[in-house]
Amino acid sequence: MTSHKLTFETLSRQRPLILAGLIATGIVAAVQYKRMSIARNERAQRNEGGYYVSVDRSGGGI
Repeated sequence: MTSHKLTFETLSRQRPLILAGLIATGIVAAVQYKRMSIARNERAQRNEGGYYVSVDRSGGGI
């Protein structure tokens, strides 16, 4: 049987894969955070008063 030790040599060979995974995870987390932030702001503005119109329905910005 071969032993599977986590050594520097093993990590250095896997570095591109590890970096790609970390970058992909960071991108997914950033997109999710932004999506949740937009939804939270939409709910807060909708609950403020009766004059709120979403940008999607208003025809655009200034």
